[in-house]
Amino acid sequence: MLGSADEVLAYQTLKVVKIKDYRLGSLYYLFIFLILCWVVGYQILYCNDHFEKLDVVGTARMTIQQPTVDSCNPQHPDCKSDFRSLTELSYCREFAGNKSATQGVQQRECLFADKHTMNPTGLARESMLVPTRIDTSIQSKGCMPAPDNHYSCDNEWNIKTHSGVVYVADIERSTLMIAHSYGRREIQGDSPPLQGTLQECSSTLGSKKDPRVELPLSQKRSCSQGYFSREIECLNDKCPFLPADPETKDAFLQFERRSASLRSASRRHGVTVGDRLAPDFADVGGVGGRGDVAGGGHHRAALVEDGIYAIPEGDIISIAKLLQVAGVDLDRSLDADGKPLRQTGTIIDIDVVYNNLYPFASTFGDQHVEYQYNIHQLPVAEYKSESISYSPEQNETMRTV
Repeated sequence: MLGSADEVLAYQTLKVVKIKDYRLGSLYYLFIFLILCWVVGYQILYCNDHFEKLDVVGTARMTIQQPTVDSCNPQHPDCKSDFRSLTELSYCREFAGNKSATQGVQQRECLFADKHTMNPTGLARESMLVPTRIDTSIQSKGCMPAPDNHYSCDNEWNIKTHSGVVYVADIERSTLMIAHSYGRREIQGDSPPLQGTLQECSSTLGSKKDPRVELPLSQKRSCSQGYFSREIECLNDKCPFLPADPETKDAFLQFERRSASLRSASRRHGVTVGDRLAPDFADVGGVGGRGDVAGGGHHRAALVEDGIYAIPEGDIISIAKLLQVAGVDLDRSLDADGKPLRQTGTIIDIDVVYNNLYPFASTFGDQHVEYQYNIHQLPVAEYKSESISYSPEQNETMRTV
């Protein structure tokens, strides 16, 4: 009877064996140390895996303006456009420069287009169609179904005149202003108070030709040379992200700081390069004008020439810079039929990558927000859009396409 009670009330316990061998002991504590480094040092402190990661939501607004004198606001009555002469543009028939510049370039008729011609609707949206060519045709109303034609028609509208391929002159010097907001639970804000960065392919550095521009438009443009990040500098001394102290601000504008790597997920908006575009713009104060700091007008002129900089209302990027970073060229990037991008159009995406997680620092409270632009071309061979307008004199029997 007692034996069976011992069996019923029996329990298990661990038996600890102490191994007295310095070699096995060294391996044991080494493995414990490596596991601790992996979990605490890498996964927690470096990768921030102990934080809950959520998607970023927000909105973006893009506007455009044609090149203007001293980057003035075209909404001002005294602001003048700064288009180059057609005789200086190798893709225009009126080009009068060195003939070697036209080798491999398909010359066409050109026209000047301001912000309203490029974007008649005036909408500021997350995507837009940037016109590299604008073709126009005048159409007349075709037949109406009636008993005398047995209620049938060959064409609803008939083409009377067609302009052919017409390029938008100096489109590369037009500029986009990009402003956006972000939100994730209690963390929210907009872009102007933050200094952004731009991710560029190393092949764009120096004077060497970027090999990506020679690829067909339908082929993906990978950066085999690796990427680097650069901070977007303020054109004047009024950007909200600049330090309040004048001396610190001056030093901030003169010396480029090291850019932190950005790793978190993001939202996106895009730009379409093809046959039309979008909206309104802010005054940057003029190159070399009042408020010059950190190198004066030369510093500001260099930023404008480079094609990307910040103003208090948002970030400015020229169409030329957009194409350069994406690895395409309006005249040298061709489709399968040998037609240039300037004629066929393509799609370029601008991804805005937001981040507030940093190795080691975030665990100890650093959660400031930053963002980076990642720009790439989608492998499509053509993109275009059509619009229809009726003028009062045309009534319903004539239309312009």
